[in-house]
Amino acid sequence: MSLRGFSLLGLVAAASSQSAVPTNFDFRAAAQSISAELSSPSFVPYSRPNQKIEEFIAIGDSYTAGTGANGNTETMAGDACRCKRSYPMQMSTDADNWEFINGDRTLPRFSFPAYTGDTTVEVVKEQLKMGDYKENNKDLPRAQPFGKPQLAVHDDWRILNDCVYRDWKPGDCQETLQGLQKEIDDGSLRDKINVALYAVAHAGRQAGGANPRESFQVYVLSYITFFNKVTTACNKFSWAYWWWMTTPKLTTDLRKQLNGFTRAVNAVIKAAAQDLERMGVIFIEDMDRPGDPDNPYAAGTESPGQVLLDFVFPAQNKDVANVSEASPPPWEWEGADKYPTFEALLAAIQKEGNFTTSGGDAVPFNVVRSFHPKGTAYGKHSVAVFSAMVENRDVVASGAGGKYTERCKDVDIKGDHLLVATCTNKDGQEVRTQEALGLCLRYDGGALIPADNGQYTQNCHGCFFNGPESPDHNTTLWCVCKNDKDPYIKSASVKLDDFMTVKDDGYVKCFGHISAPTSLKRWERGSW
Repeated sequence: MSLRGFSLLGLVAAASSQSAVPTNFDFRAAAQSISAELSSPSFVPYSRPNQKIEEFIAIGDSYTAGTGANGNTETMAGDACRCKRSYPMQMSTDADNWEFINGDRTLPRFSFPAYTGDTTVEVVKEQLKMGDYKENNKDLPRAQPFGKPQLAVHDDWRILNDCVYRDWKPGDCQETLQGLQKEIDDGSLRDKINVALYAVAHAGRQAGGANPRESFQVYVLSYITFFNKVTTACNKFSWAYWWWMTTPKLTTDLRKQLNGFTRAVNAVIKAAAQDLERMGVIFIEDMDRPGDPDNPYAAGTESPGQVLLDFVFPAQNKDVANVSEASPPPWEWEGADKYPTFEALLAAIQKEGNFTTSGGDAVPFNVVRSFHPKGTAYGKHSVAVFSAMVENRDVVASGAGGKYTERCKDVDIKGDHLLVATCTNKDGQEVRTQEALGLCLRYDGGALIPADNGQYTQNCHGCFFNGPESPDHNTTLWCVCKNDKDPYIKSASVKLDDFMTVKDDGYVKCFGHISAPTSLKRWERGSW
């Protein structure tokens, strides 16, 4: 049996439904109805998949689309602003990790309806369209069907507009934050996220790609924090796009506050995902690790003020350096009477097409991209999703016999981290191999877990394999572990076939980390 696809949701902070949601929609009642359905004896709960993935999709807003991963000329699909180094795009070409998941290097079909600026309502209304898969749909701004998927990720923030770049009719920063805090405290944000995630999971089941349908998966990634919270270098500066808007300053207190709200929203998303575990929703947390939260992600080099001057006074070579903060606003300048209001000026800029216009956003792309991860960080996002898939799916063994325990013997562990064994290549020849397991495992919650570069040896020692009399001899690694979260010493184990494979040439591999075979004669001489 084969899984036809899966989709990726990047960030969740608004509401959703199968059609436009009225302003008086009762999310609390909808969330309670969903909870009752999931508790019903007749509900068929999520089941762990063990199928090959033949198709996956990526839905969501700018964090899924990858805004900021590339330069201005490296985007696709117009205002959708999908980037070629977004993490779904990187996943779509990662043959090594797909080989580990699927057992061969065939790349799954990939649909990419994620759209920069979409709210959760728009994600569900515009992006969850079933139909036949279409080739090259990544360049279509809207209406591409996603075929038969099994996974989802998505996101949306108003905070950045009101508290940072203040571009389009900005509200008061603290009032916006207070409104978000109220939604967190009274549970309404959690209700909205529950409704959104349920809609995605339900659509995935209905698409029929997963077999059984209830094995459809929704992977939800956490947000990364935006700011260095320690430095005082930013205290006197504002990131507001228009130069006459000089507040709020990015003070240490505001940066700490915004980072705190990011973590608070992550906690709500995690709770909502746990509410919907029976629908196959899986939360991937601590995404600050792949990127650098202390990196302010520099914007483009062109001054936004200069961009505005060039638009209002084309070919007049006005210099923003000669315009002071005391100057009147641009719609009052001589010769600018065709822009009677600020809104009229912004509308004209939008119509010109030099700015991202999704959702009424007039911020230039080079500013928007500043608050998104770059291509390198998105590469780590890609690995995080693959790692979560390993933890939550039964890996499909290679038809060429790549299963580690079937191709290797004399398995041993050296120095608590080097996995050594005698394995066979496709021609049946024996080679001595080794793999540094710190690249393959982490320790958490009393368990050894397959994870890229997990560095489990920071928490575990005394690793061993049971003797020949044990049924798990040479197939299950055991270690003695503890960490700050779990200070009591525990025995933890992991099956080698959950994360190790053998390539046709005799190389062994985990998460794309390939270790060359080592001479069998060296092993026989005891030179390890």
